Formats: sequence, C-alpha cells, structure tokens
Amino acid sequence: MLLDTLDQNPIVETWPPELQAHYQAFTEQLTLGVPLKIKVGKGGLSYYLPHNGQSLFICHFNAKPQGKRDDLGFADFRYDRLQKIIDIDETIAAMQAFDTHEIIVKRHKLWCCVEFLLERECEVAALFRQHIVAKLI
Repeated sequence: MLLDTLDQNPIVETWPPELQAHYQAFTEQLTLGVPLKIKVGKGGLSYYLPHNGQSLFICHFNAKPQGKRDDLGFADFRYDRLQKIIDIDETIAAMQAFDTHEIIVKRHKLWCCVEFLLERECEVAALFRQHIVAKLI
C-alpha cells in the first residue's frame, strides 16, 4: 500500500483506515505509471512531478475538507506554473465536461477546484491524470 511508505508521518497516523483508503485510491489512480512525489499536510496530500529539474505542483487532494461531511472530497490545482506548459483553458474545459451534481469543477483566479462526492475520487484522480499529468510526461 502506498500510504505504508508514509506511515511514519504523524499526520497520516491520525487518519482512520477509511480515510486512508480514500487517499490510497486517489493516489493509485493519479500515479498510474507515473512516479509522483507526495507531500503530506494537515489538509491532505499534494502531488508533484519532476519536470525539467524542478518539482512541479500537480494537485492537492483532501478527503475530508469539511469536518461534519464525511462524504465530500476536494482536489485543486494552480494555474501559474502549469500555464507555461499546458493550455489551461483547454484543460479546464475538458475537466468541466465531466461536471455533474456529484463532481463540480470551479475556476477561480489562480486555482481550479473540484468538489465531489468522495466515492468518486478515482474518477476525479483520472481527470487530473488524463488532463494534466499525461500532458506533462
């Protein structure tokens, strides 16, 4: 299990098994065949791709963004560095094509945020892999 490699992290140790399972599922789908670097934070996991000698921020995933809602997930990415490499408008439009009442894609000034029912985490991770990661490798 991927999170086994992070089990010494004091934050990960506080996550119940069902929350770890959501992080595991999202991570497995996002990193399918791509070695992303993962950083643990209080708000979840951040994913980075080695790119041209730098660590390029891909996205952030929080499996528990609201304390009283165990059914919601949240993932987002920033435009600033990615827009130099991929077409952000095209990327967001492609992701918004999957916008439903269970997966909501919102564009903000610097961030694109995806809110979703947590049971759809693999679909959201696949969107990030297909429309961002695949364009960078």
